[in-house]
Amino acid sequence: MYFCIMKAKKVVVNQTIQFKAYSKVSALGKARDDVNRTLSDCGYDVEVILCKQYPVPFLSNIMGLIKNIAMILRHPLGTEYIVQYPVSSKVIFPWVLRLQRLLGNKVTILIHDIQTVRNGRDLTPDLRVFRLASKLITHTEAMSRWIHDHGVTTPTVATQLFDYYTDDDFRPKEDLLKRKHEIVFAGYLKKSSFFGLLSAFDFKDLTFNLYGKIDEGFQVSGNVRYKGVFQSNHTATVEGGWGLVWDGTSIDTCEGDLGEYLRLIASHKLSLYLAMGIPVIVWKESAEAEFITSNGLGIAVASLKELPDRIAAISDEEYGEMLDQCREQGKILRKGGMLKNVIH
Repeated sequence: MYFCIMKAKKVVVNQTIQFKAYSKVSALGKARDDVNRTLSDCGYDVEVILCKQYPVPFLSNIMGLIKNIAMILRHPLGTEYIVQYPVSSKVIFPWVLRLQRLLGNKVTILIHDIQTVRNGRDLTPDLRVFRLASKLITHTEAMSRWIHDHGVTTPTVATQLFDYYTDDDFRPKEDLLKRKHEIVFAGYLKKSSFFGLLSAFDFKDLTFNLYGKIDEGFQVSGNVRYKGVFQSNHTATVEGGWGLVWDGTSIDTCEGDLGEYLRLIASHKLSLYLAMGIPVIVWKESAEAEFITSNGLGIAVASLKELPDRIAAISDEEYGEMLDQCREQGKILRKGGMLKNVIH
């Protein structure tokens, strides 16, 4: 069981742009909605600040500042905030944090993404925000170390995994045992450029089921199949016996900015797979590799070319034990347990 002890008034803030309908079939709004749900269960007030992008220069920032000040005025001094990050108005957000500190309010930043790292840009904007926070909730200990190595002294605590609520039950274990040679990859397929190499390599009897939005002209062949999109809260519609967490331009290793980013993060798709109750395949050098392997939740590989031999060497009994472990972890994610443990 998870217990939430409340003292001062607490508020979770989601300052974001207005997502389109596609966010319901992607991770765009899902992770934030799940955080709101978890903290609401623990007695937090939920503040959603929707910010529009105006064509007039600076108007978006001014409107964002006004909405933040209005939100602060709705709550008493001494309120403790958890702000989901990134926010839509990065220019004004440091000033909002300074105002909060001036008023004696504590602001914890819950990090969904460090965009400057993921996109290979100047780190200054994100690091400035992290320095102004009272506390940081990171993905992993590796992310916490990276932040401190860059001169940020703000205390950190890691969730290890995103929580993932779903309206569906687990698929029957018998069905998953039949899908031991099917590998799921779900997400924003446009940014994952290794699919061409995936289609060209002979993976023997393994097949890859891709789920996510695609652009016109997207093509796969060989052992790779495109299976369409699914509603993010309906995990039982996804077919496969393993979940793949991989990024970059190669199937030999995870490389480039997106590949290197896996050294720090807990990918949201990792939580999707565990909420489905299926074991995962992660990069051997990713931040999650040790957690996954030590808890019997899947395997870690240096190259995707290892998969035919690695999966063939796993007996049905061993695979069944992994399924059991993943279901237990999935039950925790389905109740918001990772974040509840942190805030407790």
